[in-house]
Amino acid sequence: MSKARPVTKEEFPYLYNVVEGLTIAAGIPPPRCYVIDDTAPNAFATGRNPKHSVIVVTTGLLEKLSRVELEGVVAHEMSHIKNYDVLLQTLTVVMVGIVALLSDWMRRTFWWGWGEKADSDRGKGSGGAAIIMALALVMAILSPLIAQLIRFAISRKREFLADASGPC
Repeated sequence: MSKARPVTKEEFPYLYNVVEGLTIAAGIPPPRCYVIDDTAPNAFATGRNPKHSVIVVTTGLLEKLSRVELEGVVAHEMSHIKNYDVLLQTLTVVMVGIVALLSDWMRRTFWWGWGEKADSDRGKGSGGAAIIMALALVMAILSPLIAQLIRFAISRKREFLADASGPC
């Protein structure tokens, strides 16, 4: 989709050597490395574990950075791989998504009368159903906001960790 192509030693010897050296320093298996033709300086790492990892760098980054700066960026991305940050973020999104789906399910269930019907079958009023409906509505409104805050907090913390624990 992004038209990334694999890094070869002949085409990008600079990047190839940086990744190779930092892989040895980090003590992880060498990640696959790709380049995207884009003038914006950017890089990212992905993969569920070090054996299945990928580092992607744009040509804009390669053009604008010196070797030392490039080593710093690649070391940062390798730290994400070594610390399993992608896996952690994926699990965080799934867990937060489950909370959001459950709150939405509760809201929809009580909205269409299931809660009132259950109370009337027992001969009770709908007071309990109203409280649960209100709770479900509050959860449906707040859970996406809380989810985003959790994601931002974890992301920021992992970025600081990646800066501090790079293999350079």
